[in-house]
Amino acid sequence: MHGVVAAPAWATSIGTAIRPNSAELEALLLAGAFDDAFGASRGALVWQMQRLLQGWPPGRRGGTAARVRGAHPALISNAQFAQVRAQVKFVHKLFGKGRVLLRGDVGATRFGAIRGLPTSVRFFAGGDQSVRGYAYNSLGPRNAAGQVVGGEQLLVGSAEYEHTFANKWSGAVFYDTGNAVNNWQEALKEGVGFGIRWRSPIGPIRIDLAFAISDPGTPKRLHITVGPDL
Repeated sequence: MHGVVAAPAWATSIGTAIRPNSAELEALLLAGAFDDAFGASRGALVWQMQRLLQGWPPGRRGGTAARVRGAHPALISNAQFAQVRAQVKFVHKLFGKGRVLLRGDVGATRFGAIRGLPTSVRFFAGGDQSVRGYAYNSLGPRNAAGQVVGGEQLLVGSAEYEHTFANKWSGAVFYDTGNAVNNWQEALKEGVGFGIRWRSPIGPIRIDLAFAISDPGTPKRLHITVGPDL
């Protein structure tokens, strides 16, 4: 008798959060503009809905999340925007001891100027769970001082092959690409590398050596993460 595999199902959560514009607040306080600083301290009252796709057939695992959030001056906010973001992770067994891991992250912001957005709702890229080879949140538009200030759009993709060579050990090679931008035509950054995985008693430990092939000199960076890959 064959078992019945349940189809993946969506789980929905809805909530609100206050996202203060800390960078704007600090600048206003230093300038002595206390009345304006009070307005900035209200930040953005963000409404968000998240949907998670749960349940996958044997041999495959995945996680998919879709989130919509926004803010409006009528909701005690000094920002006005609408934002959507979709994230997906997928794992598929391959060649007996191997598996392929795919990851994608896409986001877009509309109806607001990026300068009016709290830093906490802008998009950034780079890091262990983004584009490896680059520091955490180091990718994105920069201001006149060269500081990364975050972008309106986000596009990140990753492909990885992992192969088990011992009981609790496996090796991996990967390719990551992506960036946080204000225009979809802006260039994406790329990272490649290899790593080792150990299924430890406290959970999977991943150690990766990544190369930022889009930067001059192809600098390398070590990434260490602990926890499940989904």
